[in-house]
Amino acid sequence: MSKYAAFRDNARLGEDELASWRASGAVQPAWRLATALLCQIQDAVARLVLTGREDLRLPHVPLDGDEEMDLAREFFDYVTHPDLLDLAALLLGPDLVLWDAAVVDVPAEGADLHDWQCAVADAPLAPPGPTVSLWIAVTDLERASGFLQLPANGAVRPRDYLLEGGQILLYDPARCTPQGAGPEALSEAGLLIRYMPASSHYAHAGAKVGFTTRPIWLVRGQSRCPLNDFDIGHTIW
Repeated sequence: MSKYAAFRDNARLGEDELASWRASGAVQPAWRLATALLCQIQDAVARLVLTGREDLRLPHVPLDGDEEMDLAREFFDYVTHPDLLDLAALLLGPDLVLWDAAVVDVPAEGADLHDWQCAVADAPLAPPGPTVSLWIAVTDLERASGFLQLPANGAVRPRDYLLEGGQILLYDPARCTPQGAGPEALSEAGLLIRYMPASSHYAHAGAKVGFTTRPIWLVRGQSRCPLNDFDIGHTIW
């Protein structure tokens, strides 16, 4: 039996895991991706890296004349996968907006703090929270030194997360701030996805460079904020 199969019957998030989220803003569920889906994402990430793109942010966004159009569509299917939306809905409610995603391909020598880690602070979200970030380990992650700074009894402490391929770390960037380097020790890859509740406002007007024309998607439920613009930045889907 696949080592992933044993986790398929787990609840998306158990009561203890929900309590961890409420207390710290981060949780690593026992539930994980199905083997077949993980293998598909691994293959898609490998093909994306081979295209030579320097910027692996927004892999789900199609570009006019993009030779990797089919690959972008594939990533869109991953970042809107029902299993992942189920996870986000447990923390944010039934109405969800996708506003960010990135493939993170980390070389063996490690990496500095990534732009994708800092994106929430610059994002034009009103109110600023809540959001949920899903870090999906595409390959085994042996060490993530200082990956998150979690509050503990009024203080701030670092915590390392060890993830196997297919495992997921969910965190609230308003309460957990990435510090220092990201994944280290191996050539590793991850897929980061960010959702916000559909009651929040993504304010394109007046946003910082890189956010003014970013497309957002209502991926589940109903739009609860009439100010959100789901047309800006869209080309094909």
